[in-house]
Amino acid sequence: MSEPVFAIAVPIGSWHPLLPAALRSLALQGEFAEIAILDASSDPNVSAAIEASGLKAAYVRRGPDGGQSDAIAEAWENTDAPWVGWLNADDLLLPNTLECVAETIERLPDSDVIFGDSLIIDAERHIIGVHGEVSSDTSLLPRTNCISQPSCFVRRGAVESVGGIDRNLKYTMDWDLWVRLQRRGHRFSYINQFLSAVYWGPGTKTSQLSPDRLYEIASLVARNAGLRFAAVSVFSFLRQALTRSTPERSGAHSGLYVHADYNAREIPRSRITIPALNTSSKPARTIQVKVRGDEVRLSPVQDSSGTWASDGHLVIRLGDPVAPGQAVDLHFEMADPTGSARIAAIYTS
Repeated sequence: MSEPVFAIAVPIGSWHPLLPAALRSLALQGEFAEIAILDASSDPNVSAAIEASGLKAAYVRRGPDGGQSDAIAEAWENTDAPWVGWLNADDLLLPNTLECVAETIERLPDSDVIFGDSLIIDAERHIIGVHGEVSSDTSLLPRTNCISQPSCFVRRGAVESVGGIDRNLKYTMDWDLWVRLQRRGHRFSYINQFLSAVYWGPGTKTSQLSPDRLYEIASLVARNAGLRFAAVSVFSFLRQALTRSTPERSGAHSGLYVHADYNAREIPRSRITIPALNTSSKPARTIQVKVRGDEVRLSPVQDSSGTWASDGHLVIRLGDPVAPGQAVDLHFEMADPTGSARIAAIYTS
């Protein structure tokens, strides 16, 4: 590939402990990304993290800006790749995400928006859930944001056709963009894969209950779906923000953790693939899988073997350990697709 496919904006308003991991996740994407870094923090820790990441940014701006939306628009104006997206300082792209989306673009050349699923992480990068609001049914967009922003990529021409991102919005700039793209008739395509890891916790916009945020939500929904749905959406976001501010941590492990039951969209399937992302600082040689209900059959994963432990866990021993920050896809085949089997947790050791 001679030219990058994706122009990824990285707006940084302040230091966040996950910033080094976010930058590293971009560096692992290889030649697919054209990176623009917008650093409004004036924080030497941010500068040090950018320098240590090894990223070769196509555009870097340090200094004040008009806010996150303004920074994203600036990044896209100073890059050339045909597809655009952005990654916040507390989110991560999963390994091979951009390659996966690039392959989807080739397979679905009429698509203007491509999006997938997101894992939910805490401040220690423990994976504590799955983004349960994501839905392939984009008809829901006028009343609910069913797209996870870091797992969404848009054709540049489509963004330009609707006037770009709204620089005046602070909380709903992504949702507003999706709705305007939908109204213009642009084609959305959903990938049934995890593409990013999203931080939910104290300090995020998602956890804030400011009047400005609620006003933006109400205005967007009222404008596109009516006052009744606006009231429902505000109530829903109030409840969700309170929940997300103290995310469920029961059973979390250092390493990969996926709580599939958290995802309300989870349905019985004959096969399921989950990326085992090693977020610890040591190589992972063993993966343990907690299964609820019926047993599952494990398809080969690299050079591996699987045995059932006495406590009901499926223990997978890898011939090739998973390095820190790297991932291996786990392929599961349900013994009975109509049965009660659910993968409840996966963690590395």
